Amino acid sequence: MPIPNTTTVAAVIAPTDLTDTYAVTDPKYGKGSLRTVVSLNERNSITQSRRELGMVVYVSDLDKYFILLTNPVGNSTTSANWQQVALLPVDDAGNIHINGNLIVSGYIQTDIGIQGNTNDAEEYLGNGMSMDCGNY
Repeated sequence: MPIPNTTTVAAVIAPTDLTDTYAVTDPKYGKGSLRTVVSLNERNSITQSRRELGMVVYVSDLDKYFILLTNPVGNSTTSANWQQVALLPVDDAGNIHINGNLIVSGYIQTDIGIQGNTNDAEEYLGNGMSMDCGNY
């Protein structure tokens, strides 16, 4: 039984030949998911029928990613509907590398605490940090 308001596809979508280098889909015409646009204006102009809460958009002019948090009715969004997200690089060992400041509202909790000499915690964490091993 066909699903109402859809187009039935009876097989996997594929290019015309195994050596064909053309893409078979374009995220620009899809709904939600991950897509790339050039500018904030282009991001904000994604039509309602192609937006989905949680979709991620890369804005190449800014070299930044944004997630759609609120989906207003109508054919455009504003910057208030989007939040910038950071994709952090992870090495082969699973370590996250941050270039810049890490700002935390709340607690940082670990299963093993600080590795190394806790007397050096101030050097690593800065002044005003409170930890189980003392205040710094």
